Amino acid sequence: MTVEHEWLAALHRRDVKTLARILGREFIDSDFQGDAITSAQYLAYFARPDLHPEPPARQTFADTMVRFVAGGKVAIVTGVVITQPAATSNAGDSQDPAAVRHSRFTDVFVWRGARWQVVTGQETHFTASAR
Repeated sequence: MTVEHEWLAALHRRDVKTLARILGREFIDSDFQGDAITSAQYLAYFARPDLHPEPPARQTFADTMVRFVAGGKVAIVTGVVITQPAATSNAGDSQDPAAVRHSRFTDVFVWRGARWQVVTGQETHFTASAR
């Protein structure tokens, strides 16, 4: 899960150098609309000069499961990332349930060069409902 946390932090900061280390050269992402994105496209997007770091937010993982296959050289990580805006000057804003984003993800990592690299990812956004 350490690399998942690094990945989220790099996305938030728009840190292309860290993203390039985490993404495998064969990386293919499937965004929330189902479109395939290569590592080159992914990095080019986050390298855009007009793209600024996201506003402060609290991100947590839930329902996370890590499964190792291929003799421990492949890790499949599934779970939910919950993104909640940081407190703002309007105290009610950060409590608005509509402002909280949920993303179910599945990421596949391979162990190479003494580190984990992600080779594929998929996410689906959803709205949590009260039980």
